[in-house]
Amino acid sequence: MIRKLVMEGRVDEAPKYLGRYYQIRGKVIKGRERGGSQLGFPTANIKLHDELCPKMGVYAVTVETVNGNFTGVANIGYSPTFEDHIFTIEVHVLDFSGDIYGTRIRVNMIKRLRDEKKFSGIKELATQINSDIKTARTLFEDLSNKTRL
Repeated sequence: MIRKLVMEGRVDEAPKYLGRYYQIRGKVIKGRERGGSQLGFPTANIKLHDELCPKMGVYAVTVETVNGNFTGVANIGYSPTFEDHIFTIEVHVLDFSGDIYGTRIRVNMIKRLRDEKKFSGIKELATQINSDIKTARTLFEDLSNKTRL
């Protein structure tokens, strides 16, 4: 059941069966250096280690690093706007500016936000990423408020 949920992108339902969020783990590797330099959103590119990868798309996530725990937005897929057809898992860690290259991180898949899609260019993609970040921040704020009740 859990595998099916993850493969369908329904990661927000996994805690009912796992008792925690579904997570992926991996080493942070060098990417194609587009996130920070071209888009303004640096990403941690993850090399998975034999894990079930969720359905392609954009997710609200929490990230456990050697520097602490953070929230973030992850893209899983082929970055169709760039048309390079290379599968990647990239995480933009919110409110973080440290260097975690070469370290292992754990990414908790909180909720799928949308499908991956091709944009007309970098500017349109950056606008969408900004929107995804706002959506994720609202989601995390709502989750935080629910746990305080």
